[in-house]
Amino acid sequence: MKKYIVFCVILCITVISSPTSVPAPFKQDKSAKYWVFFKDKDTSLLLKARSSNNIQRTLLSERSLTRRAKAKIEPIQASDLPVSLKYLDALSSAGFRPVTISRWLNAATFYLTKHQADSLQSIPFITAVRPAEHWKSAPPKPATVLSLPKLDTKDKSSIYYGYSLTQNRLTGTLELHKAGITGKGVLIGMLDTGFNTNHESFEHTTIIAAYDFINKDTVVSNQSGQDAVDQEYHGSETLSTIAGYRERYLIGTAYNAQFALAKTEVTPSETSIEEDYWVAGIEWLDSVGVDIVSSSLGYTTFSDTSYYTPADMDGNTALTTIAADIAASKGILVIVSAGNEGNDSWYIIGAPADGDSVLAVGAIDINGIIASFSSHGPTADGRIKPDVVAQGVYVFTVTPGYYDSYWYLSGTSFACPLTAGAAALILSAHPELTPMQIINAFKQTASQHNNPDNTYGWGLINALSAATYYGPVFSNEPDVTYSSSGSLIKTCILSTVGLDSTSLTLYYATAPFSNYTPLPLTVTSNPSEFSALIPISQHGTFVKLYFSARDRSGNTTTFPNLSLRQPFTLTTGDSSTHINPIIPTELTLSHNYPNPFNSSTTFTLTLAYRAHVRITIYDALGRKVKILFSDMLGQGTYPFRWEGTADSGASVASGIYFYQAIVGSRSITKKMMLIR
Repeated sequence: MKKYIVFCVILCITVISSPTSVPAPFKQDKSAKYWVFFKDKDTSLLLKARSSNNIQRTLLSERSLTRRAKAKIEPIQASDLPVSLKYLDALSSAGFRPVTISRWLNAATFYLTKHQADSLQSIPFITAVRPAEHWKSAPPKPATVLSLPKLDTKDKSSIYYGYSLTQNRLTGTLELHKAGITGKGVLIGMLDTGFNTNHESFEHTTIIAAYDFINKDTVVSNQSGQDAVDQEYHGSETLSTIAGYRERYLIGTAYNAQFALAKTEVTPSETSIEEDYWVAGIEWLDSVGVDIVSSSLGYTTFSDTSYYTPADMDGNTALTTIAADIAASKGILVIVSAGNEGNDSWYIIGAPADGDSVLAVGAIDINGIIASFSSHGPTADGRIKPDVVAQGVYVFTVTPGYYDSYWYLSGTSFACPLTAGAAALILSAHPELTPMQIINAFKQTASQHNNPDNTYGWGLINALSAATYYGPVFSNEPDVTYSSSGSLIKTCILSTVGLDSTSLTLYYATAPFSNYTPLPLTVTSNPSEFSALIPISQHGTFVKLYFSARDRSGNTTTFPNLSLRQPFTLTTGDSSTHINPIIPTELTLSHNYPNPFNSSTTFTLTLAYRAHVRITIYDALGRKVKILFSDMLGQGTYPFRWEGTADSGASVASGIYFYQAIVGSRSITKKMMLIR
């Protein structure tokens, strides 16, 4: 199994302490968790944060800031500022220890008796005190399938997708996958019970962040003596419908996306969620920089002293709904399960599916018929819900706790991540789209977009139609083949309304990259694949390239979108043919090519943020040979070429040399060899 990196942005974590650390007086039988809302924040910090890159990167990741820039919103908003320490200290000195702190809601949860909760209402800096809701719902059950059916060996798709073929076909991902659109470059955040990635279908999965909001650590799988046996089941199952990749068994809808995992739900016998953990989780996912949040929570059986009623499912009352809508305002696409209450007295969708900026997903069976358990609309204020539907009956997932076992499950819990994966495909092909544009694309291309209702919403999603709604889509990255004539570049282009063949163009440039040369793209033997030859045969030439196409409706797509990402890059003759133009999230300095070299060599520097850069060449004794570059650079990837000369212009002798990049306060040095 691949190793994955787990990290945590400590300054952005909203959880401070756990219920077990609350002083004894607040652990009485009659104590419960309450939200305490504060009057204000230190808004003077807002101006400081907006004018200081260092403060911004303390509060949020570079990826989060980049996502907000795309959405054309302020990098730091008042909701991003921390809760006032003077208020928290005042409560702490009185013996009240916070469980969870929410920047977005300007609130914290505490274990209080009813008398204590009433008493806090009179404190001037507290605006409200209300119960923190605890929700429950029966967990999904394995479908009654005794054994896996036989695959159709004559159907290539059946062999490749295995038992997950139907859920991918109904979701509309097959053609996108064939075209190389697999979610690359998109970061998906998951809010669920826990996650065990020790399964063959997760061997390729990239997890860049994980946090357990229940136990306050970075381990989201089960820990002995801490978690119920089934704690990690539901999250592992939902994750597998997006991220799983095992040919002949399970292909997730966006298997090349990256993931951040938040453990926020509590088991054992029933799946439950405490809303403050959910709020803390989505705030943390924002700080990590996710593009999409998938939350399979449609829970509406509240506690005995419930704060919420069906009348509160109005998009403005439940705190998880408020938090979900805030996340959407910060450029995150929030996708949630509609709920499994269609057979129960509650019947309607629950929070946060009632949010007006949230995509709520209902469940259908393999014949497109609504599942009997799928929750219905409308919201309490009369809006249509769910928004769309996807397969939620007999969905093929991993069997948690086993390395190579699978099963079928049912619930809107699985319709939700299938849809989130489809959204990741759209975003990987059209990274410029906002959450509301993606929701609109889903709705306007769904099966009953002309006649939405409160059972199916706008209908069954179609990932291909939604992805091409705003224009043609290209492969997430091109294929490159070298020959003596140059570099043959191939990419797939899809459109559901047809392509304008005169518009299909590849643009390329070499240093100093001031002018791009257009090349017409011509169709190959595959009607969806197009190619062009970049006529540069000299090895070691650094090339930037991008594509453009227009459909018959007049929509034009440039890929990569140059306002958001760098062009594709390649070094001719290099086996590492191309680099996907993912938004840079870290500082990297590549190995030089060629190495050893005779006359010149090239290396690249990738910056996650604007900074002063100094590139210096040193000899084996540490003596400065040449300052290659010294100036400010913005976020992006930059090539540098050294031609084996000193500052004086004289050629240097054969030997070992070092190239060093100093970026702000950081330094990276790598070795190269010159042979005359």
